[in-house]
Amino acid sequence: MENPAETEHVETAAEKEAPHAPERILCSEEMAARFLPHLEGHLGRLPKKPFLEVEPFPHLVIDDFLPDELCAQVESYGRSLEGLDENIHLNSKKLAANRYWEFDAEPRELLSFFYSEHFERFLSRVTGVEGVHADHRYNWGGGYHFLPKGGFLNVHKDFNIHPYTNEHRRLNAILYLNRGWRDQDGGQLELWDMERKERFASIVPIFNRLVIFETSEASYHGNPEKVVRDDQPRMSYSLYYYTAGRPDADEITQHTTVYVDRPGEYTNLLRKLTAPLKEVLPASLVEKLRAYLRK
Repeated sequence: MENPAETEHVETAAEKEAPHAPERILCSEEMAARFLPHLEGHLGRLPKKPFLEVEPFPHLVIDDFLPDELCAQVESYGRSLEGLDENIHLNSKKLAANRYWEFDAEPRELLSFFYSEHFERFLSRVTGVEGVHADHRYNWGGGYHFLPKGGFLNVHKDFNIHPYTNEHRRLNAILYLNRGWRDQDGGQLELWDMERKERFASIVPIFNRLVIFETSEASYHGNPEKVVRDDQPRMSYSLYYYTAGRPDADEITQHTTVYVDRPGEYTNLLRKLTAPLKEVLPASLVEKLRAYLRK
């Protein structure tokens, strides 16, 4: 069902420049060996219901996902980053660092595991989606994400086709890195069934929790509840996996990120209704009008 308040994120000039890794950063066998035994243990504890049969759309939560010391290293490096990229607009207030190939040598080698064939095969075994591969060249939209106090990301479905490789986005894997995070701190990952206009999951982004879900036309999700914690931003490391095609490829029309309003919200409805004003008024004035109407 089409949501009447859907709006697409307009790609910026900066996004079109497409920074990319000069070469693939390979994961050494020694590094893979630090991850694999722990990950193999999760395979025997998966839900009985196959991932692709989960409704309203396939999703899975795995706690204590990494060996604690490895997750701690991913967390520590993220907390040390400066000069983050801003992603602030009507539907988002977050910061990001996605150019992992520019990270320091030690964390770069550590993170290379998530872009390796070892982890791609693990995801295929867990989800049943065959032939997935990481976006190791562009890491488009992935990497470290931060929601400071007041940060949020409204409910949306993701872009479905990579803008440079034209491959189909199939899986999101999000590793949360927040020690002592509580439900009342905000920033929960919400999963929505937009056919029914119902939230069916609210997932607290605790340390070393991995959430995997299928990227599809039904996989509406977001962090619409603002972060209220002020001693540290909510942090995650996001990874997106692709295949050359998909079973329903003939039914897919390429789109960018599509934001929707939850019941009782009017952010994107107001955006659509006021869009024609940009033809006759300065954009800054239109944004002020939108902000006033949202009060």
